Order: sequence, then structure tokens, then C-alpha cells
Amino acid sequence: MNDYVSVNDVEKFSRLTSSQFFQNAHLVSAGWAFYSNALRVIIGRIEDDGLYRGFAVYEYRGWMGIRRYDAMTIIRDNQASVDEGCPLDLDGIQCKWVPYPYKGQEPPNRYIGYWGHDYYIEDTEPEYWLAYPDFKEVEETTTPNNIDSFSTQLFESLISGELSHPGKLESLYQQNGVKKVYHIEPQSFQVKFSDLGISREALDTLDREVNGESEASAEPLQPEPIAFGNPVNRNHIINQILERLVANHLAATAGKLWLTLQEDIESETFAYDKNEDIRDMDEKALVWIDGYKNERTMSRKTFDNHVSDIRKRLRLKKV
Repeated sequence: MNDYVSVNDVEKFSRLTSSQFFQNAHLVSAGWAFYSNALRVIIGRIEDDGLYRGFAVYEYRGWMGIRRYDAMTIIRDNQASVDEGCPLDLDGIQCKWVPYPYKGQEPPNRYIGYWGHDYYIEDTEPEYWLAYPDFKEVEETTTPNNIDSFSTQLFESLISGELSHPGKLESLYQQNGVKKVYHIEPQSFQVKFSDLGISREALDTLDREVNGESEASAEPLQPEPIAFGNPVNRNHIINQILERLVANHLAATAGKLWLTLQEDIESETFAYDKNEDIRDMDEKALVWIDGYKNERTMSRKTFDNHVSDIRKRLRLKKV
């Protein structure tokens, strides 16, 4: 396994000063990770049809590979919410639960296309593993057959004190055709700056690059997207759209870029969203379809952060 070191220790393992490292960190494409002492995760892989197959639920301790974008956010903000990662320490993986762990919503659902069964983690090379934080299971109820009647019964039971009796609420549900339904919601890894690390290989390469010792035949470091073995990662589509937007409006503020993209969508010009992946957009958020064909929402604040990162990655400066 590629060794990793904390970004706080780069001076111990390279000739770079901390200042040099952080000034040039955006050049490092692959090799970013964060360390965790204990995480409950689902580990799986992306199948050829683009759907995610979960192998099982695991407890994980060790380095978790992340994209450069997430690493840059952590460096800039001292923390970040990271959607997914690639487990790097094989000895840190301990299986906790193999059967599908959630009530209802059997695969395929919005987030999980398949579940392990006869297909386990041993059948896939580690570089293709993709880990998500254990999903949150949310309980909801269906709409009553007659909302007014149900509301009246519920109010009367509350006033009389009957609602506190065991089984009363379930009885009202049954009488009014109300059913409990469950769905899963994705969570994020909460990563702090002190958790961030970089591989020794990536650090050595950056060291040589900064000190002018790269081999003549070697290509310079380029900040390309990381997909963890998946040809189209979850942010790749929206990043392409925003890169076109920024590249064509170098002097524009983030607010102006937001309005420009919104006008492009509403006028159906699609100069930036060439494949029409953005489904809706208002003053607060935009909704788009990611590489897994899932609907995702980007807030205005997240948009601003993405624009800032894209400017850095493309070395584009606002004039």
C-alpha cells in the first residue's frame, strides 16, 4: 500500500516548507486521503451499467482516499463534508453486516443498484472500491385516506389523553389507511484539516516538481478529476458545466456566473449545460443529474465554492 503522511508533517518527509506545499497543493491530482479511527461504511463498486453495488456494511479504520476537490476544500476551510471515498488500508476493514441493512427500499433504489449476496468484496480489486458513510434510515407515513377525518380523530385522541395509550396511534393509522414507509438518506464524512494526508509518492513528485527536478520526459502535474475507478464520478458532470461557465466569463463574480447559468437554462440555450443535465434552478439552488443518474442539489454557497476551486485548478484569475 502507498504510504500516507499527514499534511502537518510534510516538512519531515520532503524538502518543501509548509508554505511551498500549500501554495502548490492544487497541482496534486491523486494521492489525497483522510485518516479515521472508526467509521461505519458501506463498501462497494460501480458496475458497468453505472449503478452502485454494495458488498456489506463494514467498520473501517485507516486512510480513506478522496478527490483533490475535497482536499482543496479541507485546506481552504479547515474542514469539509466528503460524499465518498476509497478505503486504502485493507487490514482496517472489518465486516459487520452482510444482509441488506435497511427496512424497505430494497435495491435497486435511488442510491444502491445492487446488494452483495453472492458478490463480495474479495471479488473486486481494492482500487475499484467505493465507500459511502452508512446511510441514515428515515421513517415516514403515507397520506391518510381522509385527511380531515384523520386530523379530527388525532386531535380528539390527543385532548382525551388516549393518544398516549400503547397502540393507539398505530390503531388510528390502521383505521385511516396510513402506512409507515422507510427511505434512506446519504450522509457525509466530516473531515477536519488535522485528518488530511497525502501519499508519499504524490509528495515526492510534488517535491521534485517544485524543486525543478522533474524528468524531462515526464509530463507536468495536472489537476485532473479523480474517479476512484469510476469513469464518471458524481461531481464530474457539474464540474464540466461550471468549467465552461468560468472559462467564458473570467471577470465575472460568482453571483454573475449564477445568473448567467440560470439565464442559459431558462432560455434553453444550453451553451454550458450541453447535455441538459441541470433539471431546475432558482435563486437558492440548482438540481442536476449526476454520473450515477441520481438527482442532486447544489446550493448557491456550494456553487460559489466550486467556482473558486475551478479558478484555482485552471489557474484562472479574476481580472
